[in-house]
Amino acid sequence: MVIDGTEQVTQRPHGQKRQKPYYSNKRKRHTIKTQIVVTKNGRVISVSNSVPGGRVHDYSLLKRSRVIERLPSQITQRVDLGYQGIETDYPNHTVVIPKQKPPKQELTKAQKRSNRKKAKRRIVVEHTLAHMKQFQILSQTYRNRRGKNNRNYNRKIKIVAGLVNLRYDCRAA
Repeated sequence: MVIDGTEQVTQRPHGQKRQKPYYSNKRKRHTIKTQIVVTKNGRVISVSNSVPGGRVHDYSLLKRSRVIERLPSQITQRVDLGYQGIETDYPNHTVVIPKQKPPKQELTKAQKRSNRKKAKRRIVVEHTLAHMKQFQILSQTYRNRRGKNNRNYNRKIKIVAGLVNLRYDCRAA
């Protein structure tokens, strides 16, 4: 299983109090964040509920969604460096995470090779996200109503995930 999060730009909410949670200082825009879990062949297994993406880190979203607790612990979960600390918080799960470069030092050639191998196995989630964003509703600024707790947005992203799974199933048959 491969876990990753994605953000989508959304229109600025009305009212100062409603804008703050959606504003991402990193992207300098208002965003919605969603997390997906993908198998090694690219099928979407789980889509988390979307949250205002401005100040939510990928690992915080993982803990909030509790998706890793529902995954079998014997299956390897692959994540990127945005999930630092996952190994200590979930010691009974098999988690593969790249080695981070130490401050003011460089990674050894063996560590770089290991990170490259891990990236080659993890790229499937990026490809699946790209397939999902081929549907224009996920790639452009989201202008529809989000609904209470982003319910309308959640419904649409889960429909797109189902369409991507259908496309994978048709290719496999």
